[in-house]
Amino acid sequence: MRHSGRILRFDGISGYGSIVSDDDEEIRLHAADLRDDKYLFVPGTRVSFEIEESGHGLKAYDVALAGSAGEPPVLYVLSSRREEAEEDLCDILSRSEFLREITEVIVVAVPSLSARQILQLRAHLARFALAHHWIEG
Repeated sequence: MRHSGRILRFDGISGYGSIVSDDDEEIRLHAADLRDDKYLFVPGTRVSFEIEESGHGLKAYDVALAGSAGEPPVLYVLSSRREEAEEDLCDILSRSEFLREITEVIVVAVPSLSARQILQLRAHLARFALAHHWIEG
């Protein structure tokens, strides 16, 4: 039976984390059981998964980003005032302009991030911006 929930925490380096199910149960998670790129599994991301019993409690497997077939998953909902937001006009950046701008913001905000972490964060933000039509593909 498929279950759903959100990523509670996930360490892409060690490959371990946990999911909180929609039933408020915490379930262990390992990168080997992810269907998508591990850098997409950040806290708050909706997922679907199967559960099995292991020697250390419940363990998730066959973990996938939640979304309807053929559509990218919705990772976050920023505003319930979507109609108002669509009325506001703004400049649409190219992907390269967006990445250049966002890199500067990230480096200033959190200078201790590694280059790998910055690249992962940039990729995630670019996909998010593209899905919301904030940048050109």
